[in-house]
Amino acid sequence: MQPALGAYDMVVRSHEMFIPIPKPYTPAYDIKVNGTSVKNDVIKASFSKPVAEEGVGFFVIELENNNGTYTDSYSGGEAVLIYFDNSAGNTLRFSGFVEMPKRVYDDKYGSVMRLEGLHDSGKLLEIGVAASFTDTEPSAILKSIIASHATGFTYAEADIVASSITVSIVWNDKPFWECFGDLCKIANYDGYVDDSLGFHFFPKSSIENQDEAIVFKDNHLDTRGLGDSTVQVKNSVIVYGKQDSETPVIYRTSDASSQVNYTKETVLRDSNVKTYAEAKALGDAELERQKTVSLRGKSNALALYTICPGDVIWLNIQPLGIYNKYRIINCTHDIDNGYCTSEVEIEKAGGSIPSYFQQQFAKNLAGENINNPNSMNYSYNFDFDDDTGLTLSNMEVSEGYLRVTSGNNSGSAISEARTADSDITSVELRAIGEGLADCLFSFSVDGGTSWESILLRSATTPVSSGKKLCLKVEANVSTVSIDSVALLYK
Repeated sequence: MQPALGAYDMVVRSHEMFIPIPKPYTPAYDIKVNGTSVKNDVIKASFSKPVAEEGVGFFVIELENNNGTYTDSYSGGEAVLIYFDNSAGNTLRFSGFVEMPKRVYDDKYGSVMRLEGLHDSGKLLEIGVAASFTDTEPSAILKSIIASHATGFTYAEADIVASSITVSIVWNDKPFWECFGDLCKIANYDGYVDDSLGFHFFPKSSIENQDEAIVFKDNHLDTRGLGDSTVQVKNSVIVYGKQDSETPVIYRTSDASSQVNYTKETVLRDSNVKTYAEAKALGDAELERQKTVSLRGKSNALALYTICPGDVIWLNIQPLGIYNKYRIINCTHDIDNGYCTSEVEIEKAGGSIPSYFQQQFAKNLAGENINNPNSMNYSYNFDFDDDTGLTLSNMEVSEGYLRVTSGNNSGSAISEARTADSDITSVELRAIGEGLADCLFSFSVDGGTSWESILLRSATTPVSSGKKLCLKVEANVSTVSIDSVALLYK
């Protein structure tokens, strides 16, 4: 006999089978903005928590505002905490911050204050990572960039699972969250940041949530798109490599078993594929990725309180022929006048991308050039197209170069000052030209009152304080010819 609608599942595993144990459906919640509960004025709220490759979580909260209580209360940046469970409503399930408060009108509720924002992991979208790693295991890379870039975030050792691979990576001031996604993609891992700002990094489909399930005629509400779908399936692949000669590279591969029912072809054109072996590796991997029917969709259920991104849960939806474990890609919880539901975006557990694509992705990251390793924010550039802003002594600007004037063995050039918005805390020198080793480069942050020498590509902390940046070049031989100079700074 099926449990009554509204019961809540706890899953007991037994050799890939499960028995749903009903619980009362008694959802409870609380929402705090800047530490103050707004629960009594909540019309509806929604919050989403995806795995790292899908993005960061977000929320939308609508508050009744007919008496103007919230009209001038929010400007952005306010902390948001959402509590959500099946008893007292005191279990933290989401921590974030307001990005955009909006006053809107609703035909049913009248004046409404709508708060929109991101999960706290969204702060990592604004942090750039300039770093490189050679033959390093991905979890070690993650720990390293957390320590160096993610101030305020942390991790428990048990939540960062080591993989069996090593990779080489170069990130050129890439947003931290995208770097996190890169590591997940390379390792075939899932990852997320929890509501205590702790990182989680683990193999896909490796964590089964034994407290949640979706069961027909129990907590199941509806399911869309989940099942054997051939819409995106391709079972024949042809690869065209280099095409710039009379000897093009071509490779075709097909999956004969699936072509009994249908044939769908995809064509890949990649001029970087130079050999037959490369074309074969690409074609075989693409066929492996695309020939399997899609088992990805969405299912809506009564509140699934404890699920986390990347969790695996059971679905038993008999009319659709669904009885299996599925991995959660994203979950959106909705609260509407006290009625709580959860929509999960899921795919069949156990799938993985072909290793070829992991290797190619890692290869692309390793080949990136890092050009701002010290994470400077601004540059003061000198291209020497003319001598505007320069004070020259026995030097001249000629044909796009800074040179010692004829008949002299040395000379100097001093730039006018650029004023920064605040005191300059770090300076790095870049230069292109001939005879750079015979030049002394100096900078000043106080408008030329005091000078400090600086080496190429070396980040230097000024001894003096100030925000008026100047450059000095002192050439010691007549053959110096400088094409361009830049002072990078923050």
